[in-house]
Amino acid sequence: MDKPHRELHLLFAAENSTAVILYRASSSLHRLIFWDTNGDKFVPGQWVKTRVYGFDCALSPDGEYFIYSAMQ
Repeated sequence: MDKPHRELHLLFAAENSTAVILYRASSSLHRLIFWDTNGDKFVPGQWVKTRVYGFDCALSPDGEYFIYSAMQ
């Protein structure tokens, strides 16, 4: 049996120390995690039960908005 394919995509805000981690648990299950790189603080976010394309994601320069491309 094949092992699950896991991935991490990191998106950094240009204007401050915030980032978003997109964790791929399986092909159709992803988790968003907020990361304050200044204090190394992680805040778990929502699970997304669809296919998310990490290469089509973006984080606004101030770290306020995250946009992603998803398909089921």
